Amino acid sequence: MKKLVDPIEHFEKLLQKYPDEIKNTYEFYSFFKKLPLANQTFDYVPIIELGTIFKYKKPKIFFEMRKFSRKSSVIDLITSSETDLQSAIDIINKLKNQ
Repeated sequence: MKKLVDPIEHFEKLLQKYPDEIKNTYEFYSFFKKLPLANQTFDYVPIIELGTIFKYKKPKIFFEMRKFSRKSSVIDLITSSETDLQSAIDIINKLKNQ
């Protein structure tokens, strides 16, 4: 399970490093496009939870990224699905602490 923590920590670093400005869309787009490749390694990748946190932490970038949803099923999933924010945070924290 340790390896699953790596993309979660990378996501958290992206949230800290890049301000919520449209010019930073590619950084998050690139991250989410690479994330599903982890499905072969992990039983569960928290894509919906990460997408929900992303929506609330970086709303400008999130809504800009919706423009790419027709080109990528992963981006479509992230920008069209959502769970409760606190539940998403709790699940991410639980995965990090396993």
